[in-house]
Amino acid sequence: MTSALVYQWLFLRLSPRFSVPFLAAAGWFLVALPRLLGAVDALGLPRVVSALAVVGLVLSGLVLALWTATAVYRLLPPAPAAWHRRAHSGAREQPEAGPLGRYERIGIILAGGGAKGAYQAGALSAIHRFLAERGALGSVRMIAATSIGAWNACFWLADLVGGEEPSVCEQWWSRIKLSEVVAPTYYVPGLRNYVLSATPWRRAFRTIFADDPAARERLLAHLREPGTPASLRFYLTRTNVQRAHHEFSTNRDDLTDVDNASGRRRPLVPPDRWRRARSIDDLEQAVFASMDLPPLFEYTRFDDELFEDGGVIENLPIYFGTGIEKCDLLFVLPLNASFAADVDLRSILQRLQRLVTIRQGALERKALKDVYLYNELAALRDRLEPKSELSAASGGREPTGMPAHSEAALEEAASRPLAERAARRVHRPVQIFAVAPDEPLAIDSVEFWKTEEAGRAFRLMKEHAFYELQRFDFDAEPNWIRVALIGPQGEVRYLEDF
Repeated sequence: MTSALVYQWLFLRLSPRFSVPFLAAAGWFLVALPRLLGAVDALGLPRVVSALAVVGLVLSGLVLALWTATAVYRLLPPAPAAWHRRAHSGAREQPEAGPLGRYERIGIILAGGGAKGAYQAGALSAIHRFLAERGALGSVRMIAATSIGAWNACFWLADLVGGEEPSVCEQWWSRIKLSEVVAPTYYVPGLRNYVLSATPWRRAFRTIFADDPAARERLLAHLREPGTPASLRFYLTRTNVQRAHHEFSTNRDDLTDVDNASGRRRPLVPPDRWRRARSIDDLEQAVFASMDLPPLFEYTRFDDELFEDGGVIENLPIYFGTGIEKCDLLFVLPLNASFAADVDLRSILQRLQRLVTIRQGALERKALKDVYLYNELAALRDRLEPKSELSAASGGREPTGMPAHSEAALEEAASRPLAERAARRVHRPVQIFAVAPDEPLAIDSVEFWKTEEAGRAFRLMKEHAFYELQRFDFDAEPNWIRVALIGPQGEVRYLEDF
């Protein structure tokens, strides 16, 4: 079993540009090891010190082999993929009457999940086709994403999900290779807390989204004019390591909202929790901060602050579609909704990965539970008499007129009685369409070397998520939330126990 695993890593998963120099350096060290051990014995050291010296010698040899392989890999990197095509340049369509015509603000919510993003990208392609066929792409007003969801969000923003077949999004996921996303680093035990570099992945970002003129112009339209009908608002989340805050980048200039009942403007998010993305470089930094999976990659830096994966705190950022954007229809694509699995009693790595999966799944379920509370509050609010009930709740207080981003505005909002705050939250219930892959998965979070499986995962969700979209009753009232779980053969079951 161990020898088979070593063979898979060295000859199937890793690039020969890395594995061959590593084996050569390790072989040279093994040949020299007897002489080195003899030199240690000749020193006449105490037994404990001699044993520690031998351990240090072996570790040094391993680090030397890793550094040699890393140096060769960086001198002779694999050729970057040249498969991408120009962006589909179709104009955003305006909504038409029909089952989706009743929805004014449609949003997309993308979870994190590493290489499982292949499933998510396939479902995203199905949603694009479904909306395009119904003339409803123009009603999509926002997209919020975490981790690998931020990468998939870029394909949607650049209009690379639909159009010609296969789309650029499908091509990327169907031809993914480990060498296209990560590269080795000069790892030093005890001095560096990361082991890989995302340089190849950043190169792919530049190739697909920055170097292609049509894709670049599409992204710049979102960045420069986020409030126009032809653009979308986006929210890409990350974790502030030092302050333990959930933060994000957006193309919005103003994160205040109008309280419809009083006319008072109120801050939606504290001003130190978000950054305005204005350029392709800003977008790239936001995407890779959101995908900064610990402990694989080095912290992403914004000024003097350090960030890592957005899924550390919140893996399914539904709040941006409800509390901030007040959408009336959300397409939600979790990646850990079904996370029942057999327990591995041997592998430490499998145990740690299982803990991550459990936590991400719990966060996703909590986010869906919060939608229930959001919808129930909206339903209760509709029963209040607009004048008498609100007047009694507010005690006749008038808007203060203070700056929306000020500390005073935050303190004033927090000082209002609970009944008043609840009464003034004017929003409508939101309809949820949610779909996710079901166990057993063909590709898991870190398995970016599974090229064939990633392509199958994409096509599975692209086909069967579209079937689920056609079956979903978009005319129904949003009374119940369920997640369609699509199995490896296209079988579907529904998760409703939130």
